Amino acid sequence: MISRFAVAAVAIAALASGSVRAADPVRLVAEFDGPSVDTCVFGTQQADVRYLAFGHEAIGGRTRTFLSNSIDGDYSDGARLPLPDTCTQAKPMASALGLLGLEADRDIEPLGPSFVLPPVSPDDGAALQPGGLANCPSKIDGYNPETGRYGVVSQKNELRLADEHVHKVVDGHWYGFTFRALGAIPTCGTMRSVLAQWKFKYADDRPDDDHAGLNANARSPVFALRFDNGVLHATVQSGRCNCLVAKAVGDPDYEAAPSAALAFSLTDKKRAAFEAVRFEPRCRSSVPGEDGKACTPAPGFKAEFLRKEDGDAPAPVLPDPREGWVKIDVFIEGTPAPQGWPQGGRIELYANDEPIVRLTNGIGYGDAAPTKVKFKFGHYRDKILARTRLDFDRLCIAPETGVCGPRRTFSQYLGAE
Repeated sequence: MISRFAVAAVAIAALASGSVRAADPVRLVAEFDGPSVDTCVFGTQQADVRYLAFGHEAIGGRTRTFLSNSIDGDYSDGARLPLPDTCTQAKPMASALGLLGLEADRDIEPLGPSFVLPPVSPDDGAALQPGGLANCPSKIDGYNPETGRYGVVSQKNELRLADEHVHKVVDGHWYGFTFRALGAIPTCGTMRSVLAQWKFKYADDRPDDDHAGLNANARSPVFALRFDNGVLHATVQSGRCNCLVAKAVGDPDYEAAPSAALAFSLTDKKRAAFEAVRFEPRCRSSVPGEDGKACTPAPGFKAEFLRKEDGDAPAPVLPDPREGWVKIDVFIEGTPAPQGWPQGGRIELYANDEPIVRLTNGIGYGDAAPTKVKFKFGHYRDKILARTRLDFDRLCIAPETGVCGPRRTFSQYLGAE
């Protein structure tokens, strides 16, 4: 078991000379090259120091440094060894309580519905990547330290931004990181896993123990990258629906959302004309007791992908991080609800600098007023008795496209910029 780790975060531009208030734009680069954890930047109350490590490898004449975040069957949310707080800057009360495990927002969000079907005839011997189980895993019932209840046991080993580096929901920001997945990624058994999530923070910061009221900080994320049955996919919350908006290959249910081989390159130097194509994503209810039921997203919600105007190409698909490094860029901007909510908000997802999906209007739950966006990355999964590792290389956050983000945005492809 790993004994000592670090995360290095380097603030850029306005952060170079001091801390940033939560009301200010966030401009941050974390290079993950050590040698110590910057707890002024990362909240670590949901991470275990024994399961974090740093690595490096030579790629194309340069050295890539990265943070390895692991989890296995012995990992217990109720017995985490948190990182020591070495930050000497003054912190808001929420951050200070969080490092002691007393933060009001306990983030006991449910994992959400399953969107990816298991193989029709799974090969149990090849159900997991090397290093995993030999058979399809089954969900483990018992006392769940994460929720404080009995039921399906989950595990969480996540890093989150400290409150000083959380921006207003109305201030759009770019988030960029590169990652890969190693070890046990079950391709059957419907074992859900969240590896990156963006949540809306609400003024009413009390935990919603029943996942039912307006105390919404315990709800599922507004946008998330997930694994289910070995398939990487992205979901968005719209009203009371959780909607599948993008995925990698491997799902046997090809009728759900656009999912086919990329038929053209969106980085074509000829700069062919592109058009935005609207599609209807598959949505399922997130209301307690209704998980898995089909539902309709909020009025005005729109999901789009790009294609050449003279072609009939299918939507791009997400790359498979089990096969190598994948560069992810996400733009997220919300609108205070309920005023203006159905006609506001925007999320854009890019993979390896190619636009995957653009989401506008009706983003979020719509029955409470969100104030800030919170970002977390790492493991949040149904417990399995096998080891999984996520490697993260360079986290970049900024409101400007030129600092973080893809080479070209949806608007640039469409000639709007």
